[in-house]
Amino acid sequence: MQMMKRMKDEAKRVREMTEHNQREIQNLRRKGKSAQEQKKRFERTSEMQKIMLEKRQKEVLQTNSKLKSVMALLKRTTTPKSITKAILTDEAEVTQLKFEILIFLYL
Repeated sequence: MQMMKRMKDEAKRVREMTEHNQREIQNLRRKGKSAQEQKKRFERTSEMQKIMLEKRQKEVLQTNSKLKSVMALLKRTTTPKSITKAILTDEAEVTQLKFEILIFLYL
């Protein structure tokens, strides 16, 4: 009788350990899956940031180029009369450059 009770207790203990191990395995699998998903999110975020950085750098280069053009224009036109004349002659381009300079200064 005592032997049967020991065998039942041992079987119960083994079953509980097995269930505990299975739960632990499931938890570890969930954590692994979650870690993989987070890694993918970080990689996507990193890639998006890289693309945005390249875009911003390109914009900065373009803006610097336009700024140099404006500076060259301002150096060429030294008197207020000639500045006004240059603005009236090439008003659209200068207005656009002024706008882009303002945007550049506020970034």
